[in-house]
Amino acid sequence: STFMGAAPALTIASVLPSDTGIYICYLNVNQGCIKRKYLYHLNGSCYIILPVNLKEFKGKQENNQHILYWKTSQEQEVEKYIVERQTVSAAFTKLAAIAAKGINSLQTYTYTDAQPEMGNNFYRLKIFHKNGAFSYSNTILMQRKVTAFDFTVYPNPVTSNRLTVTSAR
Repeated sequence: STFMGAAPALTIASVLPSDTGIYICYLNVNQGCIKRKYLYHLNGSCYIILPVNLKEFKGKQENNQHILYWKTSQEQEVEKYIVERQTVSAAFTKLAAIAAKGINSLQTYTYTDAQPEMGNNFYRLKIFHKNGAFSYSNTILMQRKVTAFDFTVYPNPVTSNRLTVTSAR
């Protein structure tokens, strides 16, 4: 048992193997008005390299397609990325599996959803780690909007009960 102080914050500069274990923090505010007890398990694994560092996950629309791209670093423990999409009427579904490059330097990936649904499309990455665990990226919203198109209606005024409509597409 060690009393570490009554200051509002405590900084531990370094942790030695002998410092690992269960730490208990007692919080007492306003002479006992609020009392709390917190347990912290300091296990010495402060410097584990995370399996992936997802720098960004974004998308853009081009020609009624959604192009997704993401940048990573430190992905040596990542097996693959699953691109998932959710629309308003359904749960997330798998669109594609993309193998991780497994390199520690900055990597860039892209995926094109050639047939996004009309309206709101939510995308996320399901990141599979080599140890069998998985995690999720942030979710991004992309909207497929109908682009305007030209059409012609003639004659004006309509004659002989006949109207013709032609599209420029």
